[in-house]
Amino acid sequence: MTRSRSGRLSAVTLAMLAAITPAAAASISEPLKGVSITYNDGLWSAAIEDQDIDLKCKSDACGGESGECEVMLTMNNAALTSRQFFDAYQKEFTDNLVEEFDKLGVDPVVVDPPTNFMEGGVIVSISSIRYDESGTPTRAWAAAQEARFGAVTLTCYGSEDKYQTAEMAWLALLKDITIPKQ
Repeated sequence: MTRSRSGRLSAVTLAMLAAITPAAAASISEPLKGVSITYNDGLWSAAIEDQDIDLKCKSDACGGESGECEVMLTMNNAALTSRQFFDAYQKEFTDNLVEEFDKLGVDPVVVDPPTNFMEGGVIVSISSIRYDESGTPTRAWAAAQEARFGAVTLTCYGSEDKYQTAEMAWLALLKDITIPKQ
């Protein structure tokens, strides 16, 4: 049995469409300031925990079983401008994370000190820390952005051996965070 040329093209076209069809997107918002994140629900499960958005990885593409991310809000309670608060916050967040890891005795090392990037027209500070969790080299990765009320931080954790792949999924999450302008 032979197929016609148009039948082969249709099959190829359908196969290509199936390969590039995006996975189902889901969205979740935290109740305090309305910050939301859109995520691939084939890769992540999400829940609100203590005003933060907690994302658990369901695939090796985002860090495997150990992969998880959290969207946290930090309020500016001082008499600082939004920019002044963010400039101080981005370094202090990484320093505080290292301090907490030190208390746990997991030998933290700052691999990427806080560095600013432009993402979607906003300044984002990204840093990462390597530490030893029960004999497993692990990476903590944080991306903070300025918000009118303070800062929004996406902090992700995963095993070091899956970091290169997971970082791409974490960056995708960062791009899909929406901070209301109000």
